[in-house]
Amino acid sequence: MREGHSKTSLILMELILVILFFALSATIYVRVFAGAYRISQGTSDRTQALMLAQKAAESFYASEGNPELLNRCMTGGEDLPFHPYTAAFDPRMAGAGCPPSAKQGWIYYYNEKGRLSPQKEALFCVTLVVRRRGEFLIGEIKVQKNRPDQAHRRILEKLVLRKYLP
Repeated sequence: MREGHSKTSLILMELILVILFFALSATIYVRVFAGAYRISQGTSDRTQALMLAQKAAESFYASEGNPELLNRCMTGGEDLPFHPYTAAFDPRMAGAGCPPSAKQGWIYYYNEKGRLSPQKEALFCVTLVVRRRGEFLIGEIKVQKNRPDQAHRRILEKLVLRKYLP
């Protein structure tokens, strides 16, 4: 009877060790897959931000400093002077003593498909500031994740553009 008891306990010990091994393996795999998903999301967000920054840069170069044309390029060619999802010139964007005509800024909100959307539904926030310095037109583009908490917005893409206007 003793031999049967020891064989049973040996089988139970092996079974417990196998279950423990599989539990530890599953825990490690879940962490690895979760990390891979986060990296994938981050890469996807950076790619989308790059596309939005490129769109803003092309609009900047095409508009040659004309605010209405710039806004029209950014909003997909609508005839409205300012798109409803656009914050037109924001006085907080102007530097001290800088007249509003010298520095203008717009904020555009885009969803995950790259379409303009209301701020509450948007995934990305594109800030475009344009100013004239001598014979140069300077544009600053920032693409951020749209989060309710302004302090936690991470800049995904930032471009500074210059265009010579004789």
